[in-house]
Amino acid sequence: MYASVISWNVEPPLEDAHERLALVRDLIESSLAASRAAGVMDMIAIEVEANLVMTISHYDTLDDAFVTGRAELVNVARQLEDRLALVSRVIGEAYDPAHFHLAARSGERVWHEDGEAMHAMVATWRLDSSLRAPAALNGYLADRMAAYLDPLKDQGLIDLQGIRVSDDIILFIQLYTEPISNRVAFDEAVAQAHVLLGDAMDLVKGHAGRAFDVPQLLGNRA
Repeated sequence: MYASVISWNVEPPLEDAHERLALVRDLIESSLAASRAAGVMDMIAIEVEANLVMTISHYDTLDDAFVTGRAELVNVARQLEDRLALVSRVIGEAYDPAHFHLAARSGERVWHEDGEAMHAMVATWRLDSSLRAPAALNGYLADRMAAYLDPLKDQGLIDLQGIRVSDDIILFIQLYTEPISNRVAFDEAVAQAHVLLGDAMDLVKGHAGRAFDVPQLLGNRA
């Protein structure tokens, strides 16, 4: 599986949460038809503070990610050019790290239906040169992932995915059922998790915000 991660600046920034939600909904609607036609498997939108929105789209093949990513950009640029400015688009292999077992994604109640929105942390990590071979990274994460997840589970972590976007950069997308901003317990859990992850991965930056999948945004229009 592969993912396309597109970041947009919101111009002007939107301080009101309802206005940000409306913009995120418009963003998904503007790109959904083209994305589905090109094979998108699922999409998540994350609003970050007042001036940044991210979309994460998953595809079965690398070619699908490249082709559909371009279609997303074209449709958004045409319809929302007065409200959004492109920051970046990165594409990479997406996978669930080893020993990741948190919530069932099927059954009577789908894992993300516990609220109107999820809450996300998007963390960008730089890999030490010793981890840049796929086998080395997979082994490193396999050794540490169970311990890394333990403090985050206590904070309501329901989903986590890694996206390898370059030789030395990996993104971790974490989804939670409850708000994570301005929570001392969450900040302490993240600090503990970072220590457990080890010294061969350096945190570059982290973004937190509300997250929505297509059914949450569009309801029966999804």
